Parts: sequence; structure tokens; C-alpha cells
Amino acid sequence: MNVEHEELAPPKNEQYPDERICLFANDETPCILEINLTKNICKKKAVPMTLRLRSYMGSVLVKPGKHFLCGGTSQYFEKASKSTYIYYMATNNCV
Repeated sequence: MNVEHEELAPPKNEQYPDERICLFANDETPCILEINLTKNICKKKAVPMTLRLRSYMGSVLVKPGKHFLCGGTSQYFEKASKSTYIYYMATNNCV
């Protein structure tokens, strides 16, 4: 069976011309991995001082380069977090 399809290019953005995603670690091993899917490059970034990573934290890509992070638990699942953050990939800042 032949299925014809049209390849769709991802939307281009002047600030982020490549398709990128972030993987966030936890409070035991705090780091952020920025993965460029277009160029197959992975870069390890330091966690901003204003961001407290937790285990099982939720992350949503709001728009290219902007992540919404929330929730999570402590390292030993003792306490749930109510904290929320906005993380900006370009500046490696968090509010």
C-alpha cells in the first residue's frame, strides 16, 4: 500500500532556527541537557540559581525556547513541591 504524504518542515523562529528540546534532571544530579534535534548536538547546561529541580517535575514547552516547570517531589519522595518556574533556554534564566 502506497501512502502519499507531504513532509512538513517545523516552523522557523529567528531566535531558535533549529528544533531544540530540554531534559531536566533532579535535585540529586542537577543539570539541564539541551538537545538540538536538527544538528544532533547535546549540550549540558548549569542550573540557574533561581531554579530548584526536583524528581518527577512536570515540564511543558510553552513556545520554542520557553519551558513551564512545576511540581515534583523531594529526592526520597517525602514532600511534594508546589513551586512553578518559567525557564528560558536562550539566556539560561528562570523566573
